[in-house]
Amino acid sequence: MIRDTYAELIMESILREILNEGTAPTAAEITTRFDDFVAAYDISQPLFIGEDYSVEPGEVSSIAQYNGANAAILQDLKVLYRHLFSTTNQSIKGFERWKKEAEVLEERLQELEERITNLLLVADDTEGYFNFMYDNFATTSKVDLTNTTAYVNVGKSLVTIGTSTSGGTRLDLSGLDPNKDIEFSVLSRNNLASVQQASKSELKNAVSDKANFWQNRVITTSATPVSIELKVKLPAKKTVSRIDIDLHSANANSAVQITPMYSVDNYNYNQLPTTNFTRSVVKKGAFQFTPVQASQIKFIMTKTGADQVVGNQYAYEFGVDDISFYNEQFTATTSQDTGAVFISKPLSVVDTASQPEQFSKVTLKVCEEVPTGTSIDYYLTASNDLTVPISSGIWTAISPNNRSNPTNPTVIDFGDLDETTVSGVKVSYDATETDLRFVNPDKDFTIVESVAAGVATEIAAIASDQRYSFLNSNDHILDHCIASGIQIAKKTLEVWRNVAVVATTDKVRGEIVGWGYSDPYYSTTVYVSNAVGTDIDWGGKAVLIDGIARTGTFTVSQGAHKIQVHKDNWKEVLQTDVNSLTALKAADSLYPYNHRYLVEGFGYPALYPSTDEKVYHGFDIMAEYLMKEVSAFDLINNVADSDYSKFAIDKDMPDAAGLVGGTITAKEAMSVILLKVDTGSSDFINERFIVKFKSANTLYKYLRLKAVLKTTKSTITPAIDSYQIKIAS
Repeated sequence: MIRDTYAELIMESILREILNEGTAPTAAEITTRFDDFVAAYDISQPLFIGEDYSVEPGEVSSIAQYNGANAAILQDLKVLYRHLFSTTNQSIKGFERWKKEAEVLEERLQELEERITNLLLVADDTEGYFNFMYDNFATTSKVDLTNTTAYVNVGKSLVTIGTSTSGGTRLDLSGLDPNKDIEFSVLSRNNLASVQQASKSELKNAVSDKANFWQNRVITTSATPVSIELKVKLPAKKTVSRIDIDLHSANANSAVQITPMYSVDNYNYNQLPTTNFTRSVVKKGAFQFTPVQASQIKFIMTKTGADQVVGNQYAYEFGVDDISFYNEQFTATTSQDTGAVFISKPLSVVDTASQPEQFSKVTLKVCEEVPTGTSIDYYLTASNDLTVPISSGIWTAISPNNRSNPTNPTVIDFGDLDETTVSGVKVSYDATETDLRFVNPDKDFTIVESVAAGVATEIAAIASDQRYSFLNSNDHILDHCIASGIQIAKKTLEVWRNVAVVATTDKVRGEIVGWGYSDPYYSTTVYVSNAVGTDIDWGGKAVLIDGIARTGTFTVSQGAHKIQVHKDNWKEVLQTDVNSLTALKAADSLYPYNHRYLVEGFGYPALYPSTDEKVYHGFDIMAEYLMKEVSAFDLINNVADSDYSKFAIDKDMPDAAGLVGGTITAKEAMSVILLKVDTGSSDFINERFIVKFKSANTLYKYLRLKAVLKTTKSTITPAIDSYQIKIAS
């Protein structure tokens, strides 16, 4: 309220008057004078009121009244100015807080949108929402036959491990007696009207590989599911590991549910030893299973919908072109074997203009048989290269979303896979610039314009006006900005501050680059990229890794770690004087356990003998800070001036007349990295940064599917009937 601003100004004026009188102010005296002023004037209203200073016609003007009017106006203007300044500051802070809350809500909405997309991707009934790629292996048009070692059985629409040289055989059923060895019966007797055999159809044709067929029509008086049984007696007890069935479906309107069962005595029947012992078949189907001994095999077939309706009669057609039985042999694989590999050709979905649809997310659904002792592993790779290179592509493991126990992600976001590293980043500052608009920040800067396959495209730019204004003198931005077209995936942005440089004497904040110091420890942060970590022998003196003392050989795991080295185990060596192991040992009294160089690495000169040992290798990244992100509001208002571990993302100003790549180009507002800088130390210009992030908007046009089929048993193979790959952006 303006009354509070007025009261604050009056208090300051009273305090100044008392000090000018040469006396020490007391709380009682200040309170008394303030109360007297408030009693005389209503400080919730302007001090100057025009009616109080009116002059009657002919009245002699008063100097005191004139000066009083001006003094009252001046006092009101002071109050208004201060209140306006205060209101502006509050508005800025309120806007920053509102902006941050809006960003939080926007991020939450993005998370919900992504969650909905992922749920839709793995849902079944999503036709019309997503495009998809599909193959049922009826032809090899989508199979990369050059790189596929698995057997693609086009006749049965299957991908399996190819049979071994010892082979597999089809059981000979030519000697079966159709009157005794093949039986047909209707299991559903309710509302049964009649059973009719189709013209030129014979029951024995069901197990014949000739161009003939068997078909019966079951007529009922009501629409109800109908089940039939087809039983085949084998010539003798046989070993069976695969059954193929080709339906005769001249008038079929629905799929047939088929359940094969086997027996050795024609009384006790068992289901096949496979997870998919019942299958829905439209035309062709195959059952792969662990070998069984069987004398009889029967097929229970069920249809839920009629194929024809005439009046009050419902016709259900059951027919077979061929049923074949196999006893197959395969080459068993070990954990070191690559297995049988299926690789698709490059796949894509085209739009109405015959252009490939872009995508970043994919999910896989398969129809497969994976008996016990076998496995199928699936992989996807994406590219914008029409050929989708196989050897150089990154194959990402994926589990089908219809598997009950997936071992890999069921949704892959290719847009989150490419990590981008931007190095050579510094604080944007030019102490030699005479134009104050281009000192902090510098007019010369770099735009990270785009990202492709983890590689950033950078372009030099020159500002035509000040890019960013600061409220605090020690606030700065970095000299790289990120174009708005790059959507950084949440929680992937890393800023490594004060990055170490091997064999340099440069300092930042008074210490060698890469290190901080708080007696008695030198401290830094390192990153290990190797998935199995890195082994370092620290000797008998302890080093603190993530706050825990470690000695001897210790494996530093993959990821970021805080390291603290005691000053007694940290020694500087003039690296330019070291040209051999002997010279290094002479210069380094801590060798080979100088913790500084075990962490930082040593700049071995070109003349250093290749036969001499090198123990100082360092880490993949070493920097004083792996910074933490806060809001721009918090960095400006709440983060201490000496806290160099925090950064914020903000936007710079658009520029209509700046130079981008040497050409005058209108530049939109872009993301900049805001941080605190110790401007009291001139060596802050030596500070180097690394910025890492994953781009969330990388889109692709083409992909390939790879499947690796393995078996530990020579009598059984896994099989793929078909696959469907959904895509989304």
